[in-house]
Amino acid sequence: MLDEEGTRKTLANQMVMPAPNEPMMMRPDVKQIQEGVNMLEDATALKPDDKQIAEHLKQGRERLANALTLQAQMYLAIEPRIPRVDDKLGILRMAMENVEKALEQKPDHQQAKQVMEQVKQRLAQLHEQQGDQLDQRSENAPLEQQAQDLSTALDHFQQASGLQPQQQQLPQKAKKTQEKLEQALEQLGDKLMKSPG
Repeated sequence: MLDEEGTRKTLANQMVMPAPNEPMMMRPDVKQIQEGVNMLEDATALKPDDKQIAEHLKQGRERLANALTLQAQMYLAIEPRIPRVDDKLGILRMAMENVEKALEQKPDHQQAKQVMEQVKQRLAQLHEQQGDQLDQRSENAPLEQQAQDLSTALDHFQQASGLQPQQQQLPQKAKKTQEKLEQALEQLGDKLMKSPG
């Protein structure tokens, strides 16, 4: 019974409306497929030796991984049309979460691995661009603003570097920004020491 119902749910292939905290677009019914996989996991726990249930669970997990990967690809596809950088980073993080969940279901899912790489590249790109902008902006800013911009830029460079460790320029940018930040903070300290009261 659990097996039949679970299998039926994992076959859900209709597109559904997004949840309130998700981008406005139809998406795969991940929740329904997840429920099916949970039921099949319960069925497996009750009958650990049943080959048919085990096979259904394996297929269900694959379908769940496919649906999560598709949803991540959809997020990746709409990101360029999103105007605000914070929202861009947000939707890419949601894409990354989906791909991570897909790989939990099926660690050797090739498409999920590819999408993960694309998401990481794009996230790193955005973080680097933000870091560059803040770094430039800090050059003509008053000291307090300069320290704040450099601190945020450093954070962006470090995040980008974590996502794309093979990119040689990122640790260098982080190091330069760190040095500039230390100088700015030192000047800020001197200024505070000199100011009366």
